[in-house]
Amino acid sequence: MRDCELNFRIVDDTNYLSTLAVDELNRQGDPEGFFEIKGDSFTYGYYHNNPLYDGEEGECLIAIWLEFLCKMLINILSSHHIAIKDIEKTDSWLGFELTGKSSLSINILKGGENISKPMILGYSQDLVKKDDLYLTVSLNSFFRAVVDAINKYLKTLLIINSNYSKTQRYNYLKKLNEEVIQTYNA
Repeated sequence: MRDCELNFRIVDDTNYLSTLAVDELNRQGDPEGFFEIKGDSFTYGYYHNNPLYDGEEGECLIAIWLEFLCKMLINILSSHHIAIKDIEKTDSWLGFELTGKSSLSINILKGGENISKPMILGYSQDLVKKDDLYLTVSLNSFFRAVVDAINKYLKTLLIINSNYSKTQRYNYLKKLNEEVIQTYNA
């Protein structure tokens, strides 16, 4: 089993975000950026820490990925198979399978164009593995990576603008993170 990393980078204009009041931050929504799950030869998403190219923008809403990963961790113990739709692509999913009591297999799935839900609990015949590329990690290691990424993300938001602590999304993510911690520390 391998460890994995969750990497993210906010690439929205942080100078602009730092000037917004709470109601403006709520209307603005989540900052965009890069998000990646990485382990050995497995990579899903997009991330780099180099200077941005002219016109380069964030590909995803980091908070959405973190939210879905929290919900996956909360439900994987009872569902054993969970698929999360990539919000940026029409037919791409990330599949999670509990293998044994303490291992998690992560696969890239294709299909499901007619599935409207962003997350599927259980197995779906509409989704097939894209290739043999997968990552197996300890469930505890993945849990730790998600909790650490959320804590880092929430701290980053506060560095950008302390008003984030009063926004709905910030507090929702914080609550989800606490629920994940409670689920795995019970």
